[in-house]
Amino acid sequence: EAEDPMQEALESTPGPSATPARARKHTAEPRPPIRVRRPGLAFDEARTRRWLHGSAATLIAHALSPLFPAGERFFIKAVMSFKDEITDPALRAEMRKFAAQEAVHTREHQLYDAAAETHYELSSIENLVQEDLRRLWVGLRSVDRPWFRGRRIALAFTVGLEHFTAILGHQVLSRQDWLDGVDPEFATLWSWHAAEEIEHKAVAFDVYEAVGGNYFERSLVMLWATLSIVFGMFRVIWHLLGKDGQRFSATAWREILSFLFVSPGAFTRALPAYLTYFRPGFHPWDHDDRHLLERWRRAYPDVAHEGADAGD
Repeated sequence: EAEDPMQEALESTPGPSATPARARKHTAEPRPPIRVRRPGLAFDEARTRRWLHGSAATLIAHALSPLFPAGERFFIKAVMSFKDEITDPALRAEMRKFAAQEAVHTREHQLYDAAAETHYELSSIENLVQEDLRRLWVGLRSVDRPWFRGRRIALAFTVGLEHFTAILGHQVLSRQDWLDGVDPEFATLWSWHAAEEIEHKAVAFDVYEAVGGNYFERSLVMLWATLSIVFGMFRVIWHLLGKDGQRFSATAWREILSFLFVSPGAFTRALPAYLTYFRPGFHPWDHDDRHLLERWRRAYPDVAHEGADAGD
């Protein structure tokens, strides 16, 4: 497409005063401000392959990371395509902050993927995902019917995956012991990304509600989004294990499945929060995890307060 949504997102980022903390429904306290940080991370290629304590569970991170650049470009398009239909100036400012945060996430994960490239050729996965989501966006954007508004379906897809990333971000920040002893750059990347997913977790949802989204549509699309991300992740893990000659390694699969379902049990522990999405009247800030953001800021003060948005 002609426009560059990533560049536009970064260039149009409002100043820190444009998104004041304010009370909204579903939160007794003001929501945390959305800050655009640029951590500027660098990753050691030699240590990237099995940075998570030498475990095959590292492949979960390797499988998710190349999904993010194209996914976040899609999210930016889906949210910002409704910017002219949103009249609330505070929500419009949050939309721009959301887009800018996602743009920086893309850039940092591309650096991560480049560091892993000598081991796993993640760029080829990035390219495949980019093409798949480009086609999806073009197809959905071209349909505008009273019963099927394609751009709103794309936004519902974004809302579902934003809930998915927010509840996984909650797991990352609530069980940071699994990052103890790993390279600080890797711990910083995943903690920072998790924190920002929590900060902006309601933006796409609020836009979706404002443009006429409904419970049935978002619930149905969430099932599609869930299958897409889980299938995509395991498909990439299968591919990466093949590169290591470990597709049928009981040890490798035990480490991966244990991480997801036993200890720390990222998926198992996230399941109750995931299911609340299917409750009528659900809102992302029904899960008030501002305390995790405060704990993260204390643990990573240099990144948490870095950049133009440091002062609130």
